Amino acid sequence: MASFGKDETEILTDAHVDQLEKELRDFKSDVSTWAEKQIAAHQEGVRRDSARVRTTQDKLNELRQLEQEFLAEEQMLLKQQAQQNDDLDRQCEGMARLGLEKASLEPQLQQAEEFVAELEADVQAEDDALKNEEEIRQQRIDALLSAVTKFREAFGLRFDPTPEGLLRMTFTKIDPLMPDRQFIALLDMGGDRDKGIQVVSSDPSIPGLAEAVQAAVSEGDLKGLFKGIYMEFRNAVAEGKL
Repeated sequence: MASFGKDETEILTDAHVDQLEKELRDFKSDVSTWAEKQIAAHQEGVRRDSARVRTTQDKLNELRQLEQEFLAEEQMLLKQQAQQNDDLDRQCEGMARLGLEKASLEPQLQQAEEFVAELEADVQAEDDALKNEEEIRQQRIDALLSAVTKFREAFGLRFDPTPEGLLRMTFTKIDPLMPDRQFIALLDMGGDRDKGIQVVSSDPSIPGLAEAVQAAVSEGDLKGLFKGIYMEFRNAVAEGKL
């Protein structure tokens, strides 16, 4: 990606800064609203899973209570057997019944315990992943927004979040023959540390844009990210490619 020096288009007036700060507040509000909706959707899934955990735990407690009742009844029958030899046959039948019911209950108890453990692990993993993903995404968006006030007016730059969670960067002031012509780069800010910021598409489409973004991001150069995309579009226009 080409290097950049001091450019007179980076100089902003106080009036520009005031307007940009207002637009920035509006944009950050839109981003926050979108992020809250995403978090709410994930949290709703967590709440549903938590309800399933509670329901299964209640069933497990009922099964354990039933097991205690069976054990108590078994002890009572054993005592009655010692006291009432004449009723031995009836007591033996009762003990056999309890043995069968207890044997059938134990696999259910084990299965319920395993299911509760799996649900608890899934809920915890989903909650941890949600927090980590949202923290990474918010850090990247905040870092980008901190550079907006310097470049928005100079490059005719506008940011818009999409319903898919992507970031649309719209540039003007690129084509000297049509200053209002829009050049759009669609970026995935992502929560994946390994992938980082990626170009999803551009309009008009130009080769080399993805490489320009990756180079800037790998160097931690957000100013270079804005300028790199801008210069890729401007150079393509100057060379008659767009």
